[in-house]
Amino acid sequence: MKYFDLEFTSPKSRDEVRREVLSVWTPQLAANGYSITSQSDIGVTYSRKYRRWYIILLAILFFPIGLLFLLATDEATITAAVEKDDDTGGTELLVNGWAPKNVRRGLADLEV
Repeated sequence: MKYFDLEFTSPKSRDEVRREVLSVWTPQLAANGYSITSQSDIGVTYSRKYRRWYIILLAILFFPIGLLFLLATDEATITAAVEKDDDTGGTELLVNGWAPKNVRRGLADLEV
């Protein structure tokens, strides 16, 4: 998991961009374990729980007591905020958070 920060501009209205994020991004993020945790007029927040690689290694090395290490989880969150762009009259979509490489690459390749 690494932190990323993306910015998209679109000539579409705020409602159209938010609707597109919900309809296109949600299934793709759900396939990677993310679920919607909050939704508003301003944006959407996705999150997922995961275990770091060394937690699994510790669980194997110290089996059976090491299974207690599996209780330790981290949370990755992606936030997509939709704002009106005063310069162009369109919309800006600001996306940031923690995600694996395939999700970061997929979000960077999407068009709004």
